Order: sequence, then structure tokens, then C-alpha cells
Amino acid sequence: MRELRFATYGGPDVLEWGDAPDPHAGPGQVRIAVRAASVNPIDWKVLSGAMAGGQPMSGTGYLGYDAAGERATEAYRISMDGHGHGHVRGKLVLVG
Repeated sequence: MRELRFATYGGPDVLEWGDAPDPHAGPGQVRIAVRAASVNPIDWKVLSGAMAGGQPMSGTGYLGYDAAGERATEAYRISMDGHGHGHVRGKLVLVG
């Protein structure tokens, strides 16, 4: 899987592509095959350091707070009465 990341605050020039491990959905989670993503004000604020409160960057930063795609794995949620309700693979989803 590919990821778009940054190690310093700045503009689009600090973004770099890298390899990331394939994600696995844990309990109560669903893995999504992203088909479209957007750039929102929160993304450029995080990238520029405007959300850092003057603190230097530590670690790696990532963009992408909104996405649309389809479920890539089977997942289940448990209702209050203990019955499983399946989430169907391939169903369209929005994340935001």
C-alpha cells in the first residue's frame, strides 16, 4: 500500500510517497478501499503547521480526513442483544 506523508511542516513540496503495511481491521472496524479523497482546510492547516501551536513537528504526518470508497473486508458489529449484523463487502462508504 502507498501513503502520502510528510516529516516537516511546509507546503506541497514536503509531501512524499512511501510504502506502508497493509491495514487490517480490528474489532468494530472496517477496512475501506479508498476510491476518492479530498483536500480540506484541516489538511493544509496540519501540513503547514498552523495546528501545531508553535511546537516543532515530531514523527510523521499524514493527510486525508475525508474519503469515499467501498468496504474491502467483511466485518461485523455486535448489537446490544448480542446478535451479529454483517457489513457487506463492496458496499459504498463515506468517511469524514
